[in-house]
Amino acid sequence: ASSSSAQLRDTVFIKPKDVLDTVWATFDLSGSVSLAEIEHKQAELIVLKSEFRALDTAKRMLDMAAEQQANRAVWVGSVLPVGTFLALCRMTYWEFSWDIVEPISFFVSTMGPICFFYVWFASKKEDFSMSGWREGMIAKSRETLYRAKAFDLQRYHAVAEAISACEEDIRLLKQG
Repeated sequence: ASSSSAQLRDTVFIKPKDVLDTVWATFDLSGSVSLAEIEHKQAELIVLKSEFRALDTAKRMLDMAAEQQANRAVWVGSVLPVGTFLALCRMTYWEFSWDIVEPISFFVSTMGPICFFYVWFASKKEDFSMSGWREGMIAKSRETLYRAKAFDLQRYHAVAEAISACEEDIRLLKQG
């Protein structure tokens, strides 16, 4: 290293401006390469964000539709207990008497839910909860709607990750 610096001391540069320009370009002391990279990343970010907006709008619409389907199913599911109650009332007050309907109501109100919860637990391996049931219906509706409308969820996540990476690259390039 000392021999090369000794050689440089004895060297006369005929065009020192060219040497300085080469050093500036090599080490990007003017920052022009960084600015070009930042502009390139910002243009890429604009394209990614426009694609993400379109994907996000479609996803939100499908998610709302899935939630509406699940809410409809919950309301339709309320028909079973209300219908059971109305049938028991009719049988008690119009068709038969309480003496005849009491064992039927005991069986329907006790054994029906026990059988339902047992089958639920046996098939799902988890305790039944109304919120869990609703969330499961929403998830299933989402998957069905995504497939039916050919929505690419992997592309949605890939674009979101690309936006984060691009923003991080811009931040790092601006820092230095």
